[in-house]
Amino acid sequence: MSETDGSRGDEPEAERTGSHWWSRYRLHVHLGFWSILSIALVVVFLIFVSMSLTGRAIVMPGWVADRVETRLNKSLPEGAITLGRFELGVTPKGRPRLRLVDVGLRDASGLDIAQLNSIEGGVRLAPLFKGELVPRTAILSGAQITFRRLADGSFALRFGQGNTATGNLGDMIDAVDAVFAGGVLEEAGSVRAEGLTITLEDARSGRLWQVTDGQLAISQTEQIVETMVTFDVFNQTEELAAVDVTLLSDKETSEATLSVSFENARASDIGAQSPALSFLQLVDAPVAGALRTTVGANGALTDLAGVLSVDSGALEPTPGATPVPFGGAKGYVDFDPESDTLNLSSFTFSSDLGEIELDGKLIFDDFVAGWPQAVLGQLRLNRARLTDPRFFDDPVEVSGGYADMRVRFSPFEFDIGQAVLFQGDTRYAMSGKIGATRESWDLALDIEAPELAVSELKSIWPKTVSPKARTWVFDRVDAGTIHNVHIGLRGPQLKGADLLMGGRMTDGVVKVLPTLPAARNASGFLSISDREMTVSVDRAQIPSPIGGSVEAGGTTFTIPDLRERPGQGIADLVLEGPLQSGLGLLDLPPVEAFKATEFGPDVATGRFQASGRAQFPLTKNTPPEEIEYDIAGRVFGVRSDKVVPNVPLTSESARFTATPEMLTVWGDGRLGGSEASFTWKQPLGKVAAAEGSVVTGTVAVSRALIDDFNLGLTKDMLSGAGKAQYELRLKPDERPRLSATSDLTGLRLAIPGTGWIKSPGASGKLQLTASLGDQPEVTDMSISAPGLSASGTVTTRDGGGLDSARFSRVRLGGWLDAPVTITGRGGRAIAIALSGGTADFRGANLDTGGGGGGSSSGPAQPLTIALDRLTIAEGIVLQNFRGDFDLAGGLSGSFNAQVTGGAPIQGTVVQTPKGAGFRITSDRGGEVLKGMNVFSMARKGDLEVTLTPTGETGVFEGDMRLTETFLVDAPAMAELLAAISVVGLLDQLDGNGIFFSEAKGRFRLSPERVTLYSSSAISSSLGLSMDGYYNLADQTMDMQGVVSPFYLINSIGRIVSARDGEGLVGFSFTLTGPAKDLNVGVNPLSLLTPGFLREMFRRQAPQRPGGTAE
Repeated sequence: MSETDGSRGDEPEAERTGSHWWSRYRLHVHLGFWSILSIALVVVFLIFVSMSLTGRAIVMPGWVADRVETRLNKSLPEGAITLGRFELGVTPKGRPRLRLVDVGLRDASGLDIAQLNSIEGGVRLAPLFKGELVPRTAILSGAQITFRRLADGSFALRFGQGNTATGNLGDMIDAVDAVFAGGVLEEAGSVRAEGLTITLEDARSGRLWQVTDGQLAISQTEQIVETMVTFDVFNQTEELAAVDVTLLSDKETSEATLSVSFENARASDIGAQSPALSFLQLVDAPVAGALRTTVGANGALTDLAGVLSVDSGALEPTPGATPVPFGGAKGYVDFDPESDTLNLSSFTFSSDLGEIELDGKLIFDDFVAGWPQAVLGQLRLNRARLTDPRFFDDPVEVSGGYADMRVRFSPFEFDIGQAVLFQGDTRYAMSGKIGATRESWDLALDIEAPELAVSELKSIWPKTVSPKARTWVFDRVDAGTIHNVHIGLRGPQLKGADLLMGGRMTDGVVKVLPTLPAARNASGFLSISDREMTVSVDRAQIPSPIGGSVEAGGTTFTIPDLRERPGQGIADLVLEGPLQSGLGLLDLPPVEAFKATEFGPDVATGRFQASGRAQFPLTKNTPPEEIEYDIAGRVFGVRSDKVVPNVPLTSESARFTATPEMLTVWGDGRLGGSEASFTWKQPLGKVAAAEGSVVTGTVAVSRALIDDFNLGLTKDMLSGAGKAQYELRLKPDERPRLSATSDLTGLRLAIPGTGWIKSPGASGKLQLTASLGDQPEVTDMSISAPGLSASGTVTTRDGGGLDSARFSRVRLGGWLDAPVTITGRGGRAIAIALSGGTADFRGANLDTGGGGGGSSSGPAQPLTIALDRLTIAEGIVLQNFRGDFDLAGGLSGSFNAQVTGGAPIQGTVVQTPKGAGFRITSDRGGEVLKGMNVFSMARKGDLEVTLTPTGETGVFEGDMRLTETFLVDAPAMAELLAAISVVGLLDQLDGNGIFFSEAKGRFRLSPERVTLYSSSAISSSLGLSMDGYYNLADQTMDMQGVVSPFYLINSIGRIVSARDGEGLVGFSFTLTGPAKDLNVGVNPLSLLTPGFLREMFRRQAPQRPGGTAE
């Protein structure tokens, strides 16, 4: 040993500090702790053995122990040995045996290195007699050794010359070889130690390790020294780590082979021993392994290879960061000290997340005091399978890949310069970094893919990353391809990390609203940034449930806050397409536009454009009532044949809005051939069925509207153009209810045959309420206009057209006040029926009609009258007037009635060029004249009156003939007969009356008076003639005439008389004053005047208009 030491001491300082020293330093840097510890143990052990003596167990005197201690210390260049006592003994075979008790060892600095209970062994006898100690065996027991590793990785051992620490691998191997090759143990057969306790104080890691129950065995051959060490290391758990070290060294050179195996060691403990394994310091898990290294002839470490197996544990680079658990790892390592590169092969990792297998190399970099501060990785991924159901629904298979990365240990930072992964034909490029501080992790990863199917995106999207956005994509995006995909992850950890994503989508199937069908062929952009997700669609088609599709280009969907619970989805809709397809979507929840109507989405055709916003909670099966929306748009080229049956509703352009409360459509268009405006309001939600919908607006009233609705009103009844305001109420299972009003301005209205006409310039008021359907029905209608006031109801025929219009009261032209029924007759002129009420023909104009005359099937335009009271002229009133007439071509027909007092009359009406003419008959002619306030003194007789229209309202030219009548109770006649002393006739007048065989006359009847052109009455005893005026208003007379007594004889002179009823001899008379109290005047001298001369003495008779006298 001294020779070895001496030789080493003679080496030049420059050489020891030159290249040879550097290679040994590198060897030191790249050697594991337990290898160095084992070799150091051998060195210390050999130092003790080389300085020990053997013998019989005789305690030598203290001075002997002192001298032995001094001798031993002199053999040490530095450091010191302490010795408690020295014993000498002999083995049972008689061989000398030495035993040193309570031995201590200090280094050059005075620090305790080891304390041994005893060192004993056998020595060879012959050399002993020469004063030399040649050990044959050595046994150490109860050794307690403390090693101190400096911050640079070297051990604080100074047993050579100079001040250089000698705890590196090269020095130790040389020291071992020197002890056995030519050293003190050259002839020793074996050296062993038991019960070793070794403590390592590591200044580099700031930790302390303790070896217990250590075992040492050294043997040698002529060329090789074999050292085996086994021991347990406390790993801060209930179980100890077991370590086996084997060293085979060549005695003649520095070449050696070192093998180390260990089990249940802490990964961080293993990583702290060698720079080649420094990456294990990041792992908190049990580790097992078997490593083998060789030392070259120059003492340099040539390689390090073996297998590592890491049990389940966690990645924990810093105390503050949440540990990342894993299931284990196993693989082969091969270290190249020249390039500081650790090659990895068949390395597999497993965890709850899945499995991964890779090859590659780790290049140690950025050395500080021989210890790497960073590792560069160049890895090739052979396969990966991610199966954790907490993150993925189905396993994710990665077929291969490669990565370039850097790991910095303090502070921890994992930089991914480039990583490429392959999943089938899909290529993913990844970059970024993962950092860890004492507080948390810091994740920043970027992933790119040139093209990614939506199904692939779903397969790799972890459940814990932006779960709201993930749920929406999983539920609402069924297919498609995303191009130029950019994915970023930012946050303290993968769970809950902020997701940044962008890409262009094509051929997508996207469900924008939960209640709408998914849009097809969607293209646009998908982006997730700053906790917000946006899907922008520049082209897509939403299929309609009734066929066709709606273009949704321009629509965007946004989740403004992906952290909100529950999240809110916002869809900014832009839609256009066929109107029926759009209405099909509106009929779906949440709008359900037609739920409360009799219509469906096929109610109209055309095109539409719409935009608006819908907002709803992102919950599973979102109820329609929780969807808020506000949509507005326009429709173009609209046509509907169903809103109003059989009448098309068209509009070139209209607008609409939709909210959860109301759907509103408004615009201008045409109803059939009529201009119209409309506003349709459909309440939505729970009140929709109860309230129904309402359509309001205006419509042009003209012939086009009447014809379109087939109301049966002829052109002579309505013409011109006006406007009406309407309100149409629509409820499910109920007939549509229509309310309308109009001021009738611009319309010409007429009731044929009545003479009533409203001019277009006149205004009025129309109000009606109707129920629509196949047979519309006006349930309430009132109309007022100059000369007309009516209220009633209207029904229509099956198939269209007027059925009946029943007016409870019609006031027409001041002459009619009666209930009126107008009945349609299927394409023919309407029928009019008056039932009850009163009429006054003085103001009537019944000469206006249309159409032709009657036919064999009946009148062309029937008029049925059943009046309670009919005034013909002033004072001439008919009761219970009943008649059936035809208004076609004018008024014609027959009637019957009663005059005041009950006398019946019958009559016919015929049409003349100047109006309706009347022929009236009665078999109670006298009573009829009395009831009509024309002549109250006649009784009985057959009456025939003919009234010919003059063309003036209420003015007729008339003829009257009354036969077989009696003149009774005639004060004026009695006074007249008394004046002419016709006593017999007075007696008749007081009795049954004076009989007249015939009475006739010609007159003019006007509403004010009766002008009697001429009249006569004759009997066998008396003849009368009379003309003059009867004022109907005040019932006064101004008459003149001639009475001819003894008319049977007197009438012989008729040839000389100018008038009927006058004889040759007659008395002229006058009747003036009130009809009830007439003034009678008689000219007795007229008796002397023949008939033709009497004309000279009386006034001229009334003349017809135009100057014609009767």
